[in-house]
Amino acid sequence: MTLVKFNGPFLVPKEHHKSMKDDPFFFCKSTTISTLSWNPDPNAIALCQDEPTIKREIEEVLNRILPPMIWEEDGDIWRQVVSSEPATRADIIYLHQELDHRLTIRQARAEGICHIRRDLYGQAFDELIRQVTTSCPERGLLLLRVRDEARMTTNSYQALNDASSAFGNTKRPGQDIQRRLMRKLERISSERLKLERDFRILQEELELVYRNFDEQKLADDKRHFEQVQFLKRANQLLRQKFEGLVKTKIDSVE
Repeated sequence: MTLVKFNGPFLVPKEHHKSMKDDPFFFCKSTTISTLSWNPDPNAIALCQDEPTIKREIEEVLNRILPPMIWEEDGDIWRQVVSSEPATRADIIYLHQELDHRLTIRQARAEGICHIRRDLYGQAFDELIRQVTTSCPERGLLLLRVRDEARMTTNSYQALNDASSAFGNTKRPGQDIQRRLMRKLERISSERLKLERDFRILQEELELVYRNFDEQKLADDKRHFEQVQFLKRANQLLRQKFEGLVKTKIDSVE
């Protein structure tokens, strides 16, 4: 369902089926025709009795700007043309409310690239073109050119965004490798810090062992020195005692 106002659908007579299928606008719902021109008969503008001719030409312009919707159902061909009735203030209010309602229902994004929002605003702009064309076909054709230029600019930005995304995808493998290397570097750095911490702990324990060894060695050396001195004194006393006994023995023999 579109925001553009269409007349009710009608059944196409079977004798017209072939000619409609040969129509390039068959089964088309929209087209872009920026080179349309409307050249009404000046006499038709000047004479009120030629108003049906002007209305017919307006309908022709509308059908070119907003082609009829044609579809086939159960072997029958249905056709629905855009309305050529001028818009009222109530139509404008309804269009505004319906646009806001559909933006909410279809959950269109409020900013950034959103195909839903773009489609709904495009339908609303087409309806505005229809409303303007019913009163002034030249103004409607000018708005058609504005619409086509805006679409072309949007498509260019879309193509640029797609190209940027594709370029980003080509760089992604390198970025993945870089992230893996960064994670590996962080892991190695963490392991290095842990090894440095363990090294400091082991170094402190080794220094404590050396210090205890030095203290134990000093104590052992001191004890050994005292034992040696004690043995030397004991040996000196025994020698003196032995010499005294020998001297006494000699004196008794004489």
